[in-house]
Amino acid sequence: MVLCPYWMSFFRQAWRKNDIQGIEHRWQAKVLITMASLEPLLVWYNPRMIETSLSPTLAATVLHRVTGIVDQQQATQGAAEALRFVHHLSSEHGPLNLMLDLRGKDFQGLQAHRAWSQGFARNPALHGHVQYVAIIGDDTASFRAEQELMETDRVRFFVDVAIAQEWLAQGAC
Repeated sequence: MVLCPYWMSFFRQAWRKNDIQGIEHRWQAKVLITMASLEPLLVWYNPRMIETSLSPTLAATVLHRVTGIVDQQQATQGAAEALRFVHHLSSEHGPLNLMLDLRGKDFQGLQAHRAWSQGFARNPALHGHVQYVAIIGDDTASFRAEQELMETDRVRFFVDVAIAQEWLAQGAC
């Protein structure tokens, strides 16, 4: 199986200085690697836990996904990148909708959660840039408690992605 088509390898015999040829030798693999060929592996070994992108299915909607175990550094960096992304897009297109996909997220502590929340989700700099927010999460007691406390006409909580997308597509009616 070929993992990366850019990798080229060849084998040659590596003789030691004092070897008698044919008696003592080792086979040594030499691999030519370029930085471009390492990029797919780096993504595989170090997946991004916080990703922000323009939704491929909904117009004027930013998808912000938080998954896996997120430490404080990842939370701070992901929140800052997401805020810049939303500011850039809203300056071009006007106010956007935001879909926060929090299924499977696990912050490594209160400090990491606070860094993400204050850096992006509850950042006052988002006001005026975001119209409606759909928050998708796992159906847990804490998620339902947050839903009861925080749900408004502009912020809704969902367990099903399709229902959240439908709500945003209908203009958050």
